[in-house]
This record gives sequence, C-alpha cells and structure tokens, in this order.
Amino acid sequence: MKLVETVRLRSRSDGFFYVSLMPVDGQEKPKTVFKSNNESAARNVARQFAKQYKCMIAFEELVTETNDEENDPGPQEAL
Repeated sequence: MKLVETVRLRSRSDGFFYVSLMPVDGQEKPKTVFKSNNESAARNVARQFAKQYKCMIAFEELVTETNDEENDPGPQEAL
C-alpha cells in the first residue's frame, strides 16, 4: 500500500477504536493498523499516520440501534 487517500478512525459500540488506512486504488482493501480502547491514543495514532501520508482523517462512529422501552409502544398503543 503505497498511496493512502484517507486515514479512517472508527469507534464501535464495543468500546474499541480502529485506525485504518484507506488506499487510493479501489481494488486494494483497507488495512487496519491500530486497535485500542483508548480514544485519545487512537486519535494520536491517526493524526501521525495522516501527517506521514499527507492525507485527511475521517472520523466514523458506528451506532447500533437499541430498543428504548420509552419509545417502544405497548401492545394496546400499537393497535
């Protein structure tokens, strides 16, 4: 992977942060280079890779839907 278009920092609901290198060539797969449960460490690593490859950082937060008991209608309200 010689050319990197974007450094991607993803946060997942399991509490881990992933730093991935997104290649310019669409045929190559993104390469995850760092995994941590510390957000500031992951941001610093992403920043260093962005400086090294002279590219942008993309921040992504993966949100999973949860069942809210407050917003979920009861059986009588659903009718």
